[in-house]
Amino acid sequence: MMFFLQTLFKYDRNKALTIAEQLFYNKDEVIIEYILGLYTQTKDEEAESEIEYVQNKNLLGSKLVILGQKRLVSIIHSLSEGKNLQLLTSISTDMINVINDSLSNKENDRDSLAPIQETKRLFLKCIQLLDPNSSDFVYCNKLLDVINNLLLIY
Repeated sequence: MMFFLQTLFKYDRNKALTIAEQLFYNKDEVIIEYILGLYTQTKDEEAESEIEYVQNKNLLGSKLVILGQKRLVSIIHSLSEGKNLQLLTSISTDMINVINDSLSNKENDRDSLAPIQETKRLFLKCIQLLDPNSSDFVYCNKLLDVINNLLLIY
């Protein structure tokens, strides 16, 4: 059913969200699943425009952190199968943006940092799958420093 709603969302957002509501689906979930579907089909430009839609509808915060986590999980899967190491580099900047957006939209308390801490844990798992002599490894460690600094600020 979610696949149907995601497909309908592409052509008629309002109808998809109305049906989702009638079936007791969370409207935000339909939007987020649609964006994730775009990312898994590597239509990043289209997905970026959908993220702008989500931001404009004030659905940011933890929703985009969840999006970042799901993308990281798929990258961990790719890395563990030895597929595309460049995927990790391509998502890193997105992940930093997701964390920045989430932090700027949350109150300064420990509970609000939990999704970000989880994202960091997944990112660490990605790094462990990289060759320590590779440029990706060096790049990711620099990004990890950025994440740690962000978490210290908040």
